[in-house]
Amino acid sequence: MMYRLKLVVADSDQDYLKGLCSFLSEEHPKNIRVFSFTRKESLKEHLLSGERIDVLLVSPDLSCSCDSGQNVGITVILSESGVCLTGEHPSVNKYQSGDSLLGQVLDLYFQGVSGAESIYGNGSDTRIVAVYSPCGGAGKSTIAVNLAAQASLLGNSVFYLNLEPYSSSQYMLVSQGQKCLSNIFLYLNEESLLPEKIRSFKVRDMKYNVDFFLPPESAAELSGLDREATGSLLQGMRRVGLYDLVVIDIDPPLSEKNISVLENCDGILLLATPDRICRYKMGILPGELKKAGLDIDHKTITVINRDRGEAGIYSGEADFRLPRVDDVVLMNERTGFMEFNSYYAGHILSLARMVLGPRLLSVRSGRIEE
Repeated sequence: MMYRLKLVVADSDQDYLKGLCSFLSEEHPKNIRVFSFTRKESLKEHLLSGERIDVLLVSPDLSCSCDSGQNVGITVILSESGVCLTGEHPSVNKYQSGDSLLGQVLDLYFQGVSGAESIYGNGSDTRIVAVYSPCGGAGKSTIAVNLAAQASLLGNSVFYLNLEPYSSSQYMLVSQGQKCLSNIFLYLNEESLLPEKIRSFKVRDMKYNVDFFLPPESAAELSGLDREATGSLLQGMRRVGLYDLVVIDIDPPLSEKNISVLENCDGILLLATPDRICRYKMGILPGELKKAGLDIDHKTITVINRDRGEAGIYSGEADFRLPRVDDVVLMNERTGFMEFNSYYAGHILSLARMVLGPRLLSVRSGRIEE
């Protein structure tokens, strides 16, 4: 059974406390039990009860009451002036994104508490699906991002991972952050730290409710990613334990990186288009896969994009067909953001159901005590 961390948050700023606890309860209901206090007396009474607390996250004005003793794993101060590790208790900057704050707190917890149990399980429930085509211009990234968005709409927690050296996804997913995929690469050899860094460095597109990484600083970083490093990244994505689905977008060459993705993922959407060049490349793909030592037939869904309804095109080979639609991605003049054509998105929604199967929605709850 997955361990649920008990986190006590104490801050006299009720608006801040409500916002932070809402984030924790909504985003991590399966992993964290949140208890919160705004008054010293209530906090002290809870501490004296002797009940085990994994993390006490407390503002300086309430910290004087936290004679925590042995029932608190670690005490972390919510500071307005930034991170400090040299005082009696470490501190974190309270005014940052919820993901960054939680990532820093969990880093301190796992580093400071001997035998601390992971709260995210082993990722056995996470399904990793690669979207791949041997043909350039097949609409792969549009389908991959749209698939992630539609899977999220179905109630799943979703991560979109783009491993193309030159990505177009930034035109469809929008967010800001200080860290990018380059920062994740620094921890690929740090098995114990990688999941926490993924949680800290990810960003979220609020329109589609999909998490992702900002692009790396250089395309060469992705081109040089080897088989072992890629495998470590995928295992890290599983061990994060936050996602029902991870959608991986890869480029056409059967590089070490892409071979590792196809080898280690749970399912593959193999995209083709009706044009002659793509049909030729699809014809030689089985031989190339065999040379690379890959057997992927058992986990592959073949998708024909821009299907014109022609009889005999990939006859008997297509598991799913997407219609030819002009302007699959549209610019919303009012918001300035790109949006998916609703007709095409409806077909992707059906594809998402095929990929995922039935899912149960989580019940999210939390409470605040005065």
